[in-house]
Amino acid sequence: MTLVGAHVVVATLAAAVGSVLLSTIAVLGYDATPPSNWPGLIAAFLLVALTFGALGALLGFVLPTARAAQGLGVLLFFVFMMLGGAGPPREVLPTAMARIGDAIPVTYAGDLLRGPWLGRAWDLAAAAVMLGLLLCSAILTMWRLRSEESE
Repeated sequence: MTLVGAHVVVATLAAAVGSVLLSTIAVLGYDATPPSNWPGLIAAFLLVALTFGALGALLGFVLPTARAAQGLGVLLFFVFMMLGGAGPPREVLPTAMARIGDAIPVTYAGDLLRGPWLGRAWDLAAAAVMLGLLLCSAILTMWRLRSEESE
């Protein structure tokens, strides 16, 4: 269990470093608007990063090999990015693809992060989806870990 927690913490720290670098370059190099609500943004970032770290840990425990987990992780990454708004704007996607985008977690992650960045209130529905996914992923990972330990 400690190893899984360490992996999630390392993934969260790596995401934080990458996000700080990307945001700094965007603000300084491209005149992007800096975040309006730093505490809210940091809290939203931590929730999103921990959620996806826990989801990655779950994939690692459910799939038979690390290579399978990496393969599915990369596939999910591209699907999430393309349908969640990081690729083409969601408004230009066909209706069916936009509806799929409504069901994937990265859409809610973007909504949650966008609020504090732009000075708006937290999107409580997005926060609930992220928290629910975090709890489900963590519980299923712990259950799987305990079932493997008992074998």
